[in-house]
Amino acid sequence: MSLFTKNDPTPVTASVLEATLARLALFPAFPFYFTEATRPAGTASFWYSAGGPYTSDVNSAFVPSVGRLSLFPFFSGPGGIVDRIMMNVTVSGGAGSQLRFGIYGDNGYYPGALLFDGGDTDSNVVSTKVITVTPNVRLESNTLYWFGYICGTGAPTLTSVGGTTGNTGLYSLFGVTDPTGGAGVWGWMNVRGYGALPNPFPTGQAQRGVQSTGDGFPMIAVRFASTL
Repeated sequence: MSLFTKNDPTPVTASVLEATLARLALFPAFPFYFTEATRPAGTASFWYSAGGPYTSDVNSAFVPSVGRLSLFPFFSGPGGIVDRIMMNVTVSGGAGSQLRFGIYGDNGYYPGALLFDGGDTDSNVVSTKVITVTPNVRLESNTLYWFGYICGTGAPTLTSVGGTTGNTGLYSLFGVTDPTGGAGVWGWMNVRGYGALPNPFPTGQAQRGVQSTGDGFPMIAVRFASTL
């Protein structure tokens, strides 16, 4: 048995079709997947954020906790080569305040190996913090990754995906306590002193929700230099 697509006469075997349908069955669990997966050709320079789509829920009034490494899920869609990563500081964290953010691979719905650490970033100055990813990081297609950050000395105010506590406009990877408006659980955290991002992410850490102080979801976005 073989099938043909409209624009490609190459035969598709039944086994390939079955494998494709099996992968499609995963999509309902990842409702914002289609936004990234259907990235059209020619938009390699667009930015893509962890946790949910860039919507009207994005705000500029989230203040994180100092010394808390927090990681959020990012689904790669068609994948690509990342050459930039960014966060946005809207209010200074004060003299000496620092911000550090990066990318982790996945280890069974838990952060695994560190793929990129952006190094120390001055969060005393209000600006968009754009870090050049050197060497570039390849994100494979249809793969879960984790974007993370930690603040040191003082906490700046950051643009977030969601409200001031990050509780709207998000994708709760681990479900919600009440589908009509309960707390969502979307990631992982590691309380630690400020410094280089650990490699790998420490085992046995706590999940993160969105309803408590400092548990918001700041926007961490990457730019694809090219698609795969």
